Amino acid sequence: MSGHETLNQRNLFNYSVKSLRGLRLRSFFVTDISFYTAGTQHECPGHTERNRRIMSIRVIQESRSWIAVYKPAGLAVQTGRIGETDLESELRKYLAGGRHAEEKNRREQPPYLAVIHRLDQPVEGIVLFAKNPRAAASLSSQLQQHIIRKEYLACVHAARDAQISAGHAEDAGAGGRPEQQTCWYGLCDWLIRDGKTNLSRVTAAGTKGAKKAELEYRILSESDGTAVLEIRLHTGRHHQIRVQLAHAGMPIIGDRKYGDGFMPAGCHFAASSFPALCAWHLSFTDPDSGKNVTLKVKPENLLLI
Repeated sequence: MSGHETLNQRNLFNYSVKSLRGLRLRSFFVTDISFYTAGTQHECPGHTERNRRIMSIRVIQESRSWIAVYKPAGLAVQTGRIGETDLESELRKYLAGGRHAEEKNRREQPPYLAVIHRLDQPVEGIVLFAKNPRAAASLSSQLQQHIIRKEYLACVHAARDAQISAGHAEDAGAGGRPEQQTCWYGLCDWLIRDGKTNLSRVTAAGTKGAKKAELEYRILSESDGTAVLEIRLHTGRHHQIRVQLAHAGMPIIGDRKYGDGFMPAGCHFAASSFPALCAWHLSFTDPDSGKNVTLKVKPENLLLI
């Protein structure tokens, strides 16, 4: 996408600054608002850089009750396959080392860890875990009540006319956040999952087993039939973003299950190996302090930066 308007690193950083407008900030690194890149490894006492390299765990932010980490594309959050690693097992090893080792030895069992939400294996981005039962209950409740907010970046193949006609437009410039002078579009479908093929598809409302799926998106940049979208999830269905965008005529580039095989000219192979989709923004209420926590990560997929 070189030579055209893209969401490059500087624009992404500027956009992140704008998204914090209206909040009282003392500095960029405060207890309730933090900005990280995918390569940042937040230092927590007792965890050595040697351990980080061995475990390949990229900690975005950690407290006594929760830990947010970056999941690379291709790594499962959880897996039942023998011999295959996953993010949860690697994180358990990470927590068992350093300052957690002494506590583990006292109780002779692995540290507590609960997955709060998941990402599809081919998708990169932020994943949140709880480190004690009370935090797990609080964060799970927030997820069910839609207090936890998740936003994604996706690079799709579509013409602008197809994007505009695909959803119902809401003018954020008129009634939304003041820094956003572009329209948000809503998609509402009914999805049904096929357990045998591990695929989901759009079906008619009222179909037995179908679940309602809602999201909204806005166009951040576009060129030559591709566009970078910011997406807000309102429901959490199986493969939801990938299925709904494909059904709307905007398949995610690099998505081998739901995509159309399109690849921008000159695209690096690494960028085409997985869907150009990143869970780049996560916000929730800290179970201990009650403060809002906002985390952002820069995607590794070159199509998104």
